[in-house]
Amino acid sequence: MFSVQPLRPGKKRASLGGAVMATLIALFTLSAMSAGAAELEDFYGRWVGSGILTGTTEIDPEFAVRDIDVIIRDSGDGFLVCWITLKRERRAEGRAAERAVTRIRFEPASGEDIYRAPPRRGSEGEFSAWAELREESLLVFPQNIDEEGHRELQIYDRSLVNADTMRLDFSRLDNEILVRNVRGELSKLPGAGADSVCSG
Repeated sequence: MFSVQPLRPGKKRASLGGAVMATLIALFTLSAMSAGAAELEDFYGRWVGSGILTGTTEIDPEFAVRDIDVIIRDSGDGFLVCWITLKRERRAEGRAAERAVTRIRFEPASGEDIYRAPPRRGSEGEFSAWAELREESLLVFPQNIDEEGHRELQIYDRSLVNADTMRLDFSRLDNEILVRNVRGELSKLPGAGADSVCSG
């Protein structure tokens, strides 16, 4: 379904300010369907599928597939999103596939359909995240700034194709330069419970 092509690295731009961040959100909003707006509850459930990784360097197609498992559910006034990604490169090295887990709890912020995660500081730097519901898309923006000022911004655009199908478009920017992209499609598992890693 998807071709594996290297992305061309862009030129470094000025630091991300409010205007630039608003532009990024607007650009990813354009990919949302216009035929009616989805409710947050429409995204609740467990979604599984796969995506194809592209990047600024050549990627072996055999190892470009990412198995994706996403759980979105109610959490008080906000919602919890947890995604599990399996990286297949390690299998070729005779090791188990790496299982990367990300878990973020969002709370309502100022503005309709806007949510924020409590910021935190850890060994890898200062982490913050926000989310926005626009048309048929749930946009999630995790960001980390390390002690040296290196900024990594991830953009997850999860768009509903229908009640049981979700389209994923993921981008990662390092110091505002696009270095990774994953595109794929996920299906909703009927009656599936939350993975123990994502519970709580």
